[in-house]
Amino acid sequence: NNSKIQQRTAKAESGVIGYYKGDTSVSLVVVKCETDFVAINPNFIKYADELAKDLNANLAEAVDNFMEKIWTFKESTEIGAHLTAPYNDEQVALYMHHNRSRATILRYTGGEEADALKIAMHICAINPSVVSRKELCEQQLSEMHQKAKEEALASGKPENIADKIAEGKVNNSLKEFVLLEQPMFDDAKTTVGGYAGKKGINILKFVNITL
Repeated sequence: NNSKIQQRTAKAESGVIGYYKGDTSVSLVVVKCETDFVAINPNFIKYADELAKDLNANLAEAVDNFMEKIWTFKESTEIGAHLTAPYNDEQVALYMHHNRSRATILRYTGGEEADALKIAMHICAINPSVVSRKELCEQQLSEMHQKAKEEALASGKPENIADKIAEGKVNNSLKEFVLLEQPMFDDAKTTVGGYAGKKGINILKFVNITL
């Protein structure tokens, strides 16, 4: 019921991300308010987490219960993006930024949760778009290579050198948004793919939510 979710939205520019991690699913929900004073209130954070949990059962009822709890703060409040990620055979790591302004859900298999959580922290901080270049179509990669090659040729480089330069430029460009090819946030000599392989982690999917 979108009418319930959109009520009392004026000037709601601060807030937190509420979360809940159960045995078979993890949920995130963006809850906005007017001031940081309310956003850091322990009860407001508690209610946001309860909302994330209750959204799994009944959306309309969960929103009604949340709005009833937070009326005492006397601020405009908005419930924004929310998602529930079920998991069965795979594992899930949930990383929440310290001020609850950003959060990452990482699905993976193998390895230890602490190591997967470090990868989730990297995702939250660096914000890649895809796990691997396999998720990009051949046309995208071809167009990137062709553009870089044309630039090299235009600068006077011979054909064979232009190809090598283009390949290097494409690889560097991919590091900006391909998770496995990015240097780890705390160790530029190690890629995320290298770190995951060393720790026995197979990265499946991830999603970021921002306040």
